[in-house]
Amino acid sequence: MRHREVVELQLALRDTFHRPPEEFSIPPEQRAFITPEMRALIAQNPQHQALVEVFGHMSNALDVADAWHVDADTGGLLSEASLTLPPNTTFRETLVPATHGFMVFDTVLSFPRIVVAGFVWRIIPPQEPAPEGGIMLLILPDHGPQSLAHPQMMPVPFGAPIGLDDREFARELAAIRLLTATFLFIEQRILSVVPAQPVQNRNAQRRLAKAAKRGKLPDVRVVRLRGRAEGQDDAPGERHQVEWSHQWLVRGHWRSQWYPASSEHRPLYIAPYTKGPADKPVKVRRTVIDVS
Repeated sequence: MRHREVVELQLALRDTFHRPPEEFSIPPEQRAFITPEMRALIAQNPQHQALVEVFGHMSNALDVADAWHVDADTGGLLSEASLTLPPNTTFRETLVPATHGFMVFDTVLSFPRIVVAGFVWRIIPPQEPAPEGGIMLLILPDHGPQSLAHPQMMPVPFGAPIGLDDREFARELAAIRLLTATFLFIEQRILSVVPAQPVQNRNAQRRLAKAAKRGKLPDVRVVRLRGRAEGQDDAPGERHQVEWSHQWLVRGHWRSQWYPASSEHRPLYIAPYTKGPADKPVKVRRTVIDVS
C-alpha cells in the first residue's frame, strides 16, 4: 500500500462510523422494510444506544489518530514473533505508544482463526466504565471500509493475560498477541517509527483534504525494522564477497527479563538482524507450531 491509500482508508473508516449501527447489524435487503416506528424502537434499545456511543468514540479516535503504516517485511517478522510470545505476557498501559492509533499492515497477516490487516485502538478514559482500564480495539480483516460489515470491536483490559491457553478472547487472541508484539517491538526500539509525507501530489492532497472535511490530514508514521544504517553492526565473521540474491533474518527470540524498578518480569525480544545486500528483498521463513 502507499501512504496515500492508508490515509484514504482511515478517512473512509471514520466516515463509516458516522453511519447508524443498524446498517451493520441488519442486512441491506431488510433495511428497506424498517418503518419509522421500528427505528424509534431500535433507538430506545439500551444495547443500541451503547453501540451508538461506541461508534461515536471510534469515529472520534479515527479523526485524531496518526496512521501507522507497517511495511511487509516488518509485518512478517511481527507475525512470526507473536506466535512465540511468552504465555505469561500481560497487556499493560505503559506499552501503548499513543492514546489513539490506526495501524495498517502492508499485507494481510493470516492466523488459524483470524486474519488481520490492521487495528484501530483508543485508550478508554477513566470516566468510562472500565474497572481495569484498557483499550477499545477494532480488528480490520482487510484493506477496505467493507471490512466493517461485521465490526470486530472488543475491550482489552490492562493486565489481561494473553497466553496461548487463554480462552477469554477466543479467536481474537492471535490478533491481540500480534498487537502486543508490535507494541513491545516499538518499546524496545527493535522497530524504527519515522514520520512520512502521506502524499506528494498536490491534486491528491486537495482531494484528501476535501475528504477530511476539517482541512487536516492524519500524520503518517512508517514502521519498519531498524537496520544497520541505524546503528546495527554486521554479524561477526560476515563475508561480503558473496553475491546473495536476497536478505534474510537471523532469528530472534524472547526471554524473560527482570525489571527491578517495577519488580516484575517482562518479555524482552532479542532482536534479529538482517544479513545480505541492502538492495535485495528480505525473505522471512515462517514458523509452523503444532498445537494438536
